[in-house]
Amino acid sequence: MDHNKRYKKSNTDKSINIVDEVDNIFLQYAKKKQKFTQRDFMELREKYDDIDLANQIQKAYLIKHSYITKKAKKVVNVIKKKYGSQNLPYHYLLEKALIFKKKYKFSDAVFMAFMEIYERELLGNSSNEVLLPSTKMMDVLGYVDIKYAPNQKKISDTDYKYIQEIIKINATTKQLYSYIVQQTILYDENLVTNLLQRPYKPQNGDSNVGPLVHPVIGAIFIHKNSVVDSHFLFSNMANIVESRFNQQPLKFLADIKLFNALIRDSDDIICNSSSPYADLLSRIKIQVNLWDTVLSFRQGKFYNRPSFSSLLSELQTCNIISNDETIIMYGNTDGILLRRLLGAFSFKPTVIVSLKGHFHNSQPGPTSVASYSTNPYKQLVRPMVMNVPILNIRVPININITSLDPVSINLQDHFHTNDIVFENNMMMNRERQILYSHGVMFFHVDRRKINSYEIIKLSGLTYNSHIRYPSGLPQTIMHNYSEINDNIIVEWNPNLTISMNDIIYNLKSIIVGETIKLPKTPNQISSSINTKEVIVNSCAVVFMDDASNSASPQVLRYDPIGLNVKYNEFYREQPLKDIPENDVPDGPYGYKTLYEKYGIIYMFKCSKV
Repeated sequence: MDHNKRYKKSNTDKSINIVDEVDNIFLQYAKKKQKFTQRDFMELREKYDDIDLANQIQKAYLIKHSYITKKAKKVVNVIKKKYGSQNLPYHYLLEKALIFKKKYKFSDAVFMAFMEIYERELLGNSSNEVLLPSTKMMDVLGYVDIKYAPNQKKISDTDYKYIQEIIKINATTKQLYSYIVQQTILYDENLVTNLLQRPYKPQNGDSNVGPLVHPVIGAIFIHKNSVVDSHFLFSNMANIVESRFNQQPLKFLADIKLFNALIRDSDDIICNSSSPYADLLSRIKIQVNLWDTVLSFRQGKFYNRPSFSSLLSELQTCNIISNDETIIMYGNTDGILLRRLLGAFSFKPTVIVSLKGHFHNSQPGPTSVASYSTNPYKQLVRPMVMNVPILNIRVPININITSLDPVSINLQDHFHTNDIVFENNMMMNRERQILYSHGVMFFHVDRRKINSYEIIKLSGLTYNSHIRYPSGLPQTIMHNYSEINDNIIVEWNPNLTISMNDIIYNLKSIIVGETIKLPKTPNQISSSINTKEVIVNSCAVVFMDDASNSASPQVLRYDPIGLNVKYNEFYREQPLKDIPENDVPDGPYGYKTLYEKYGIIYMFKCSKV
């Protein structure tokens, strides 16, 4: 780092030594033994009235803080190894740190911060909390306090155009917003059965398979959930941007909660990387199309609304940021669509604690116990708490193996599991435990087989066995279809519930992979090899509110794409219809089989919501 780096303000002749400013920050907060928060970063912008200068000071502070934290931990490890078994007085161990002040050439202010971190590390009271700068969303939307609203004078012409478009959208969608709020308040999901009594009459264009309400959208919003409805439907992202631009306070609780989620989300640029305002504009378009889609869906209109296709098109522009499951980033699956939707709204309902260390049990599970030490100078495990949108369940990779016994998965057991995660730019093995989930919980079971040598041609669904691909690549990189992993069985739970910390979560929806069986190749016709099943579509299985309290719950299947053959012609049935528990001979699967063998996304709702 350049210790003589200076910054000359454009509107004055004064120059500011950034290192001196950083030292002042360290000195000020080391004396108070307080953390430098995101609000303090916003105050820097107010203090200097220069965003570039504030950002440079912020960056220099973060680099310096990371450096001294790393050095403090290194010194503590050296002290523990050298003096940990000698029972030396605590003040003697503190004095040893003076040697490193000269070694690392710390200023007095920086050394005070170093000692504060050193003491906490020595006592094992440190945390894995990462000091984060203000996010890009915080830069453009400001902080919770209206005092830290964005400054209109420092917005570029390009961003100003985005803001004007957002304000225009807010004005033109007020009627739509009032409709969706009114419908959401009055909506009764138990009355959705009335849709089953309607004779289905194809509308203009219904003979085509789109635009339509995607099963993922239907699975979430067919139910009434106060947490989901507040975050996605009651909130108004365009109104948030306009209010902050005009430096006005937010009036509605749903807007305040969404605003807080946006500015605190570390994955702050999701749908457009060119500018934070462009990203907000893309997210707002997603929300407006979602309003119209949900409004139509809950009225029984499943097809031919422009917003249906516009919603999916806008979601396609959003990125997937996944540190815990890199393989799902490939392809265009329902799990990815759900992640894009949740990411656009910064919706991360599930809180998990991640532990790194040794455990008494070699296998993960609820009986695994972290090994803590009673020695105050030695602490093996420190937890990291984080929010995640979806819980990924890792499944074995089945590569052309038919002799394997089915692998059974119990969703309840995955409240406490062992995962390999990407953290601090490296792969780590971590024990992860769910603390709670706010209102709703999503499980993702990726049933795609990873490696395959065959390529499925769209015309005739025939094989091209002459082309081979490297076996290490995910199948979805090679072609558009995925073979289903039929060796994965999710254990059937007749109660349709899972429990955690005395809180009951009811199963509400399952996104199911619909498959077709491929014809055998000429070499396989005379063999006993089973035909392959590939995922070509998806549908939603939805459980009504009383499903967990009834011996014969009402379960519906939402299948807007499904076509049937009658008199050698294709026709479409009612998209929403009853489905039995058990399989129908020579007919469709029951919801029990779909739960066990074909479920991809499992959505649970907290019973207290």
